[in-house]
Amino acid sequence: MIELSKKTRKELRALKEKAYAIELDQYLLKLSCSFDDWKNKKIDCWALSDLLHDFHDGISRDLYNAYNVRSVDDVYMVSRAFAIGLLQKEELPSEALEVVERSAATFFDAKQED
Repeated sequence: MIELSKKTRKELRALKEKAYAIELDQYLLKLSCSFDDWKNKKIDCWALSDLLHDFHDGISRDLYNAYNVRSVDDVYMVSRAFAIGLLQKEELPSEALEVVERSAATFFDAKQED
């Protein structure tokens, strides 16, 4: 494993947090459309309540666990975020660029197998 400087590790942690916020925002935006549907009487209060429950017990919890579990390395999560387009190459610390790109390639390979 490549040894990264303290500064780079700190930058990776910040990028992981940014990716988490971006990804959570995407799902919250979808959930907000459900509130619009409820306000416009396209769905009832029970359907909205079920969607909220599913969000809380589903993707919200999954994202929290993915981004906050200590055993998951920051390089891995930043690489995933880069691979799925949440982060851009220009945002990555130069010291970690090679390892992040190499790790991100495994996500691209896995995507092509599906």
